[in-house]
Amino acid sequence: MKKTQLHSRGLAALQRSLGEVPFIGTITPVDPPPHIHRPDACLRVDLSNGHLILLIEMRSNGQPRHARSAVNRLLEYFLMEPEACGILIAPYISSASAEICTQAGVSYLDLAGNCRLTFQQVYIHQQGRPNPFSRRRELASLYPPAAGRILRTPLEAPFRPWKPLPLAATAQVS
Repeated sequence: MKKTQLHSRGLAALQRSLGEVPFIGTITPVDPPPHIHRPDACLRVDLSNGHLILLIEMRSNGQPRHARSAVNRLLEYFLMEPEACGILIAPYISSASAEICTQAGVSYLDLAGNCRLTFQQVYIHQQGRPNPFSRRRELASLYPPAAGRILRTPLEAPFRPWKPLPLAATAQVS
């Protein structure tokens, strides 16, 4: 999914999720505070008792390593802007990635409908929806033809000591 698609669909999903909360007023995009790096999006949420700044990191992949990098980025933002809240948005966030976000105190939302949004008096938690973006990929061969030739050559002459260049020449590989 392209970054622009993720950005528009992610913000729309966030607005849908927060739009169901009765004490949340308007949600408007704002510029991030001047002393922090630019997050992917920054929103001002008007609540019945004040307002809240949401700093949003978007990732095109919700695997744990991507979630960790986004969480680390959000934690850097919190050092500069401690009153802000962070949200990770991805097409699909696995349970391992969700656990990483939960332990760090970061909210998350995916385009499948799974989310955990916690800030001030807001708590929205939905889980268990399957990944609509999964696709089956064909398993690559563990032994392509060149690898097979390299493995077969020492087995044909087991008592001969092999060095890389003569092995490559005998197996006819580069």
